[in-house]
Amino acid sequence: MKTLTLIFLLLFPAMGQAQNKSSCLDIDIMLVGDMSSSCQGQEKYIANAFKAFIDRFELSDTGIRIGVVTFNDRAVLRSTLTSSKKQLYQVCKEIEEELVNGSTDMTGALEIAG
Repeated sequence: MKTLTLIFLLLFPAMGQAQNKSSCLDIDIMLVGDMSSSCQGQEKYIANAFKAFIDRFELSDTGIRIGVVTFNDRAVLRSTLTSSKKQLYQVCKEIEEELVNGSTDMTGALEIAG
């Protein structure tokens, strides 16, 4: 199975609407979000960008799975690879409600993302 790591260092609220949802891919995707103090006030945008990305795919255990890692002065695995949109939306809700702080440990985040 191919692995793809997506890095969101600066996220914008509008990522566009999905035109065609894909259901024939066999891929794992790790979303990586910067929650350091440089992103103060952007928590909602980060969460919304993640949700918009998740919405673009039809997830399944044998097809597309998505995981989430966030980082500030430490990296945190928020969700292992999963096909559960409910679980991923819960992570997005937690991210939206979290206050950003700390420095930027992007290396740790990329190591976790794999």
